[in-house]
Amino acid sequence: MATDGETLFRANCSACHMLNQQIVGPSMVEMRELYRNKPKQFVEWSLKPGKKRQSAIQMPAMAHVGEENLRLIHAYIVEAAEGVLEAKRKQGDPFPETLV
Repeated sequence: MATDGETLFRANCSACHMLNQQIVGPSMVEMRELYRNKPKQFVEWSLKPGKKRQSAIQMPAMAHVGEENLRLIHAYIVEAAEGVLEAKRKQGDPFPETLV
């Protein structure tokens, strides 16, 4: 059984979420901005997600992952996406954020 956030993210989230690009769901950078200091809200959303964007599909509930593992995933997202947006801006990327 996975016990670290990166492994859990790869197994449960990476099909829909990339580091700095929206595919099915928001990027890790966007999720970091939304939930950086809100692990409780991240877990709550993951357990009972709603529909935030009309043009996107609704995320399935991640109750099977468990609250403790969702906290590990949250910590991994916050750490992995730290500084990515700022680095892209410094490189001159005119579109560093997820376009939604």
